[in-house]
Amino acid sequence: MLALGAQVNLSNDQSGRGYRRDRPRPAPYNLIGDPKAVLARAGGSVEPRDIGFRYGPPTAGGAPATSVTARWPAATVSLRWDAKRGQYLVVTDGRPDVSPSGTQYGASTVVVQYVASKDSANRDVNGRPTPVEQLVGSGRATVLRGGRVWQGTWSRSGATSPTTFTADGQVVTFAPQGPVWVLLVPTGRVATVR
Repeated sequence: MLALGAQVNLSNDQSGRGYRRDRPRPAPYNLIGDPKAVLARAGGSVEPRDIGFRYGPPTAGGAPATSVTARWPAATVSLRWDAKRGQYLVVTDGRPDVSPSGTQYGASTVVVQYVASKDSANRDVNGRPTPVEQLVGSGRATVLRGGRVWQGTWSRSGATSPTTFTADGQVVTFAPQGPVWVLLVPTGRVATVR
């Protein structure tokens, strides 16, 4: 059984078990994982549980906000509110992220979760260490939905516990329709909200 907190390298090994290439997409963005097959390689995985997201009418308060931009050493991701679509549209490194059919990807709720980060023993294809984010504990959080933003906190008491997002003592709710994007931003970096 896999101990909680243990690290298992599930990168694409030479056998390709659990991974495939989506040829219309450019590399390295065309590597697609099969969650069931990859988790089977991990050993000791558990069935999904409540992750803590709460959906419903917007939480009271918030302030106007039409975009968020987060930067990491190798990428910049921006999401900009499009009232017509009712989503924050995704732009990576200055280029719109689009599906094979040409539709720009979007999120109805965007969460910026500030987390402690450290290098793992795993290496990417360029030989650089891949990060491990600390998702147990607490920290700052920013939630955007419907062209508004809530500044608050996140907390998670254990690896099998849900993550709670609050602002001004209230649970922050996410939009019921559409995807939720969570940007894990290392503590010390700043995501710009406008």
